[in-house]
Amino acid sequence: MKTFIKFFSICFLIINSGTFAIAQWDVTGNFVFPTDFLGSTNNDNIRFRVNNQVRMRLMSATGSLALGNGSFTPDAQLHANLLSYATNDGRLFRTDGSDTQTLTWRMFSGADVGASSLKAQFLLSPNTPTQINARLTGMINDNVNHLVVESRLGDIVFRAAGANSTSGPSGILSERFRITSAIYDDPHVPGTTESITRIAIPTRAGSNLTEPLAMLHIGDRWWNQLGGHRTWMNTGTYNQR
Repeated sequence: MKTFIKFFSICFLIINSGTFAIAQWDVTGNFVFPTDFLGSTNNDNIRFRVNNQVRMRLMSATGSLALGNGSFTPDAQLHANLLSYATNDGRLFRTDGSDTQTLTWRMFSGADVGASSLKAQFLLSPNTPTQINARLTGMINDNVNHLVVESRLGDIVFRAAGANSTSGPSGILSERFRITSAIYDDPHVPGTTESITRIAIPTRAGSNLTEPLAMLHIGDRWWNQLGGHRTWMNTGTYNQR
């Protein structure tokens, strides 16, 4: 009987030795199947340690990634916490790319990844001689990179709270600058329209000058204008006084 039990135990270990080996993660590489994954099957965060300290956590509830020491709750899908380190020089994020390619950071929105569309992007152009003094402007760029800020479906808006003296009131976060466009009948080519650039610089916090009346509109909203609007302002500068 003892011999049978011993023989059965040895057979059990041999049969299951492959299963035990597969359950281990080999630091020199692993053969994986389509259903294999690296992670957990329970509702808990995954923690990554270096020098026995947690340096990164993948949150189970949101899928957010928290970078840094400690147990802080990430406030975004990717949250890097430099405050968790005793020493740092403030460098938070960096990308490197070829100077012969257009480098892009792109933002999409939609119901799903496959159904989303591009809304905005930052681009760094490859080395190109875009300014060659063709109009005798003295502007010459010999193979340089240009940063492009692109909005596909809306305006580009800059907001700021402002810089105030220590004795004055605190700044009010408000729109300070807007780049938009308007469809305008081209006076030089009858029957054609052009998309004309318009820039708005509101004078007061909260005025939100969303519909500038000229190519450059400095002032307030149209119903607060003191001098009204003139057609020649469409091709010039409008300064409300």
